[in-house]
Amino acid sequence: METESNSIRVTGWTKATPSEAVERLEAYIKQRGSCKGFYRHFDSLYMDFHFVSAEVADQVKADLDRKRVIEGINVKCIIIEGKNVQKRNELEAKMKKYLDEQSKVDQREFIIQLRSMILEHPQDAFQLLQMYPQIGYAINHFMQNMQK
Repeated sequence: METESNSIRVTGWTKATPSEAVERLEAYIKQRGSCKGFYRHFDSLYMDFHFVSAEVADQVKADLDRKRVIEGINVKCIIIEGKNVQKRNELEAKMKKYLDEQSKVDQREFIIQLRSMILEHPQDAFQLLQMYPQIGYAINHFMQNMQK
């Protein structure tokens, strides 16, 4: 299952003490992928791992799902939404609300100004779009509204 999240939550249960189980899981997962951070919760015996990419998280999750028992620990693994995904979703929701409040005249004016900037300063426009991908979302939203 392809996802945009680079984070997984691993829950385990065993007869070993929580600290031993968590240490074993941590060592196992760090061997499997490029883990860039994690959070331990001893009482509930779960760990959140954050990897360098969503692909690595998917590979580690698939590996854990296949094995189900790691170092004597029964494990269950789920993908959790990373902070970047949450932040992007929140920003898109705010932007959608803002864009919906704009009049058709304002939307057309925005498109005209952006088109003018692209024609006069293509490198600046390209850099602006790279820095603020939300602009592409805004253009798409405006174009859909104009077609209605």
